[in-house]
Amino acid sequence: MSNSERGLAAGTIVYGVYVIESVLGEGGFGVTYLALKKDTGQTVALKEYYPLAYGSRKPGSCEIEPVSGKEAEYDHGRERFVREASVLHEFCYLDGIVKVWDCFETNGTAYIIMDYIDGITLKEYVSCHGGMGYDEWMEMLSPILKSLITLHKHGVIHRDISPDNLMIGMDNQLYLIDFGAAKEIEYGKTTTVLLKVGYAPPEQYLHDGEMGAWTDVYAICATIYTALCGKAPIDAVARLQGKPLIPLEDQGVALQVWQWNAIQKGMRIRAAERYQNVEELYEALTVAPKDVELPTIMDVTTDDKIKEQMHRVSDRGGKRGIWRSVGVTAVFIMLVCSIAIWGIKNRNPVKAQPETATAADTATERASEEISTEEVKICTMPDVVGMSETEAREKIIREDSKIRITVERKNSSQMDKDLVMEQTVAADTKYNEGAITQVVLTVSDGVEATTTVSSKPSNTQDTQKYDVKSNKKQTADFYLDD
Repeated sequence: MSNSERGLAAGTIVYGVYVIESVLGEGGFGVTYLALKKDTGQTVALKEYYPLAYGSRKPGSCEIEPVSGKEAEYDHGRERFVREASVLHEFCYLDGIVKVWDCFETNGTAYIIMDYIDGITLKEYVSCHGGMGYDEWMEMLSPILKSLITLHKHGVIHRDISPDNLMIGMDNQLYLIDFGAAKEIEYGKTTTVLLKVGYAPPEQYLHDGEMGAWTDVYAICATIYTALCGKAPIDAVARLQGKPLIPLEDQGVALQVWQWNAIQKGMRIRAAERYQNVEELYEALTVAPKDVELPTIMDVTTDDKIKEQMHRVSDRGGKRGIWRSVGVTAVFIMLVCSIAIWGIKNRNPVKAQPETATAADTATERASEEISTEEVKICTMPDVVGMSETEAREKIIREDSKIRITVERKNSSQMDKDLVMEQTVAADTKYNEGAITQVVLTVSDGVEATTTVSSKPSNTQDTQKYDVKSNKKQTADFYLDD
């Protein structure tokens, strides 16, 4: 994507450290740039606070100032922007969440330094390749859902989840970016109106709509809809006016009924009718309901067959034909039962039977094995965050002895060394024993010694020009072409 009129020009140096290369994207709250760190040549994503509703850039300058009469809103938004960086830095260990490394204020605004994700957005992917399969997509999305569970528990909602805020990296991992609309909440009202058509629930269209985890739930399910069929869902306003949500089946997507039901419930118009948190949504998307009953042999050979015969005869007309068909079926069942009873009465309980079974016996045993049911244990994943590795293993195995436990270690300043700081299967997740084969525990390796730029370089202007041609790093074409 080329630089825009709104963004800073290529070659601009911000904070004396970061050289702007190009604009990666723009949103209602800011502009994100591809930048190079001068001293190391590291490629980073630099995000500038630039709210369209409250701010404007001074002509011929890099400075941003509040719109007249909107000073309070501008300052409040900037404070929240800085808090976003603090929140994301605190949870930098979460999978699928873009890593934040630094934050500073200059040019009358604020900037966040983040990892540069080399890849394409989900929006770009589906426009070129169409939708994905359900299992493939859920495997990519699951780490983000688990990370959102943690963020929501700490009172942070994203409010802008959509296909253009999900990046598919070159490592084939999914990343949630642009927390510019993220808000620390008390599950109450907010005065900021932010939405994306097709992905925003009705409460985001209201100036004082009540938002919470259920707001992200709607956006997640709308994004799942697009990921599976390649098309945006019907907008919430149109649905309020009576336009129905087109079933994914009608979009050519093959789903099991419970999967589509989960997506639909997450996109209910009334917030109270949706899943109220991502834990509930994750379980609904990944665990089939227990009350799905399999047909027995009798179901197949009698009920369905009678219905089929009745339908076929009724097409020819006449009640007599229907009763004749039912009678024939009843006689057939009685004959089978009589043969079975005769066989039981004439079996010799003393005489040893030959080791080789007849074809009929083998078929009967096979059918019995197929229709026999075994009670399935429902497991609940325990919360092991903060425990030692040994304690965590013991607690998980007590709940599910079949699951495989894998450990990864990462540096962290938030969790003491050798304690579990993250688990890939969210706490309190309910599942059929054997449905989840592995849980990965991330164990803290303690604080990593690093050196960072923490203060503004002396005798350096806020903004300079710099020739980046000789030091420009190769970037993906999809970022350079709009």
